Amino acid sequence: MVRRLITAAIVSLFTMLSVVGGANQAQAAKVPPPTQVCTFGQKPLNGVSGMTLGIRNRGVLWVTNGADGGPTIYAVDAATCAVRATIELARVAGRNLQAIVSGRDDAGQPVLWIGDFGDAKEEYPFVRIYQIPEPSLKSQTVDVRAWRFRYPEGSRNTEALVVDALKPRLWVVTKELTGSAIYALPPLPPVGLGEVWTTPLVATQVAPTTDLITDAAMSNDNSRFVLRTLVTAEVFGGLPPGTSITTLNMPTQPQGSAVAWAADGRSLYVAGAHEGILWNVPLPDVAWTRTAQKKAAADLAAGEQSSSLSTYLLIGAGLIAALLGLNMLRLRRRDRQREFRFEQRARGRR
Repeated sequence: MVRRLITAAIVSLFTMLSVVGGANQAQAAKVPPPTQVCTFGQKPLNGVSGMTLGIRNRGVLWVTNGADGGPTIYAVDAATCAVRATIELARVAGRNLQAIVSGRDDAGQPVLWIGDFGDAKEEYPFVRIYQIPEPSLKSQTVDVRAWRFRYPEGSRNTEALVVDALKPRLWVVTKELTGSAIYALPPLPPVGLGEVWTTPLVATQVAPTTDLITDAAMSNDNSRFVLRTLVTAEVFGGLPPGTSITTLNMPTQPQGSAVAWAADGRSLYVAGAHEGILWNVPLPDVAWTRTAQKKAAADLAAGEQSSSLSTYLLIGAGLIAALLGLNMLRLRRRDRQREFRFEQRARGRR
């Protein structure tokens, strides 16, 4: 009886461990649905068009407000959507700030790149890229470095900017009903704060892409970039043109317009113009940044070691219990044998 109980206990232990392990694997394979993080105030952020996480200011999204915003960007709390600072760009037109991207300058210092290139009527002979040192979180007016550029085919509407996370290397992605493409900008000539490179640089087409791209973002480890449309987002590996990894449906929005990588590299922030909601969209693990994948692998290895140790301890405890049970069984048998011999001797004396 004792043996059967011990055997049943050990079998139950292994069954429980396998069920828990299978449940954890199934849970890890599922991608959670998008969630609403917070809501923007309709003033001034009634037309969010681009956003990026700050480098100098952690937990802050830098946001542009499109054609309605003028030469202004906003520092927005990524958890509450509260505006923490308003930054005016000095002495620039600010015709249509459609994109904003975090990056680093030649010295490795955090900067913001701003695309003043929205041109829905395709009428401008040239458009502009601005760069500013990432500001502190106080409302202020700042000088910018500015470069003019144009497309070889003529005027094109653009809403997306991709920037190498480690150095000044830029790509723009046009927004067309047909014929959208990724263009590389040439190396930017040096200009000082408050200065403009007036001779338009010529962008070079790198690859065709999905039409109606409304924003783009590069991960902070340069391993992934994303292009979004009104309703989808496509994640690529490497630098542009990159290799397509997966395409995701975005939350339903009146005008899906902005995308940024979350700090964990496992999800995206997205927003729509005139919607007022900041969303977090989890990614399948194949689309995580390389940094996020390496961290997950290290955490998994550590967890497996801890799980293995726990398993070994449980098995060891079970074996000890089994050995103790068998020893108790032997002791009981020995006691019964002694009692039997004692009774036999007592009967013999009678």
